Amino acid sequence: MKYKRAISFWTNRGLKKYLRSGLMIWHVSVVKGKIEVIIIEEPNKILYKDNYQIIIKLKEAKAKEKAKLKDFQKNISNYI
Repeated sequence: MKYKRAISFWTNRGLKKYLRSGLMIWHVSVVKGKIEVIIIEEPNKILYKDNYQIIIKLKEAKAKEKAKLKDFQKNISNYI
């Protein structure tokens, strides 16, 4: 694994593609338990970045907002 102990987050463009592709619906169908969406501030230290995602060390993730999945879906236009 190239980025050990790292986590990825969608960029705005990546989130749009993720939603349109139906992949989020599939992920929700296979995850057990409550789902929380975390919006972060883009950190200064980024291990990898492309148009769709950033990969960072977990300790670099500073939550700007957290939302339950249903609240996120209701207010999706605030995020994309």
